[in-house]
Amino acid sequence: MPNGENKTHNVNFMGSEEYYKFKYNLLGGGGAEMEIPQGSHVYPFTSTLPPSLPSSFDGEHGYVRYKVTATLDRPWKFDEHAEGVFYVVTLYDLNTDMKAKETIHQEVSKNFCCLWCQSGPLQLILAAPFSGFVPGQTVPLSIDVENGSNVAVDKVTVELTKYMTWKATEPTSSEKQDKLDLVTEELGGVVVNSSKHWNHQLVVPVFPYVNLTNCHIIQQEFKLSVTAKVSGPHKDLVIKVPIVLGSVPIAEHSSVQSSLPAPTQPLAPQQNQMQNQAPPPPIGLNVNNLYPSIPAIDASPVSPTY
Repeated sequence: MPNGENKTHNVNFMGSEEYYKFKYNLLGGGGAEMEIPQGSHVYPFTSTLPPSLPSSFDGEHGYVRYKVTATLDRPWKFDEHAEGVFYVVTLYDLNTDMKAKETIHQEVSKNFCCLWCQSGPLQLILAAPFSGFVPGQTVPLSIDVENGSNVAVDKVTVELTKYMTWKATEPTSSEKQDKLDLVTEELGGVVVNSSKHWNHQLVVPVFPYVNLTNCHIIQQEFKLSVTAKVSGPHKDLVIKVPIVLGSVPIAEHSSVQSSLPAPTQPLAPQQNQMQNQAPPPPIGLNVNNLYPSIPAIDASPVSPTY
């Protein structure tokens, strides 16, 4: 750069997917012109949405939005358009996911070295009856620490973390990941040459679960971590396992209560929503007061600039 100038060059990364598109001519079509009499006209129509659609979602770096557009095609004049937003809530049944039914059993251990001495092992064990939860559910965890070492465990922590991955395809492939701690809880410590067992009840926090299973550019995953935090300069002992969150609990564990609220609030922005139009049901669309004549349903998420 001349004269030592520094310049910043910004690159915008984008990605998009289309999940469903439906076009229907309510009147006319085929190139033939027709005259609509003066007055108010109502043209009902229905469209069945695929049950696998990702839920409506609006995040920091991207979104999934659904809209309906009506177009009045006027010959020799500019077309007129009306547009509205509708919201999709797709349930995720954990009973259909084999991974959600799998038990959790993980063991890790390590030995500590100090100059010429090596201590006994420190062992951490985590067990749970299943791997799939719903928001508001209480999950029984079995945690064991066998401390045969000469290093004390100051505390044991339990964390539930959500990871959001945003994927761009233009101008080149790129990813960005965000991390959000949903639960962080502390248990007691374990002195040297001793052991401790916890039957810990993990409460999954209540939050509006969003089903993004079939979205490939916005992905979410959840992980459960148990950490034995040791004293001194030694590295902690960690178990981290992926878990599945959904909206319908596993039937065998239906006695474990869930307080997931009904999704009464839309998850996508409300701008341009058609006035006096009720939101459609989760897996279908039935519009009875749409005017003008030719609607088109278009759904696509876009990853904004980051």
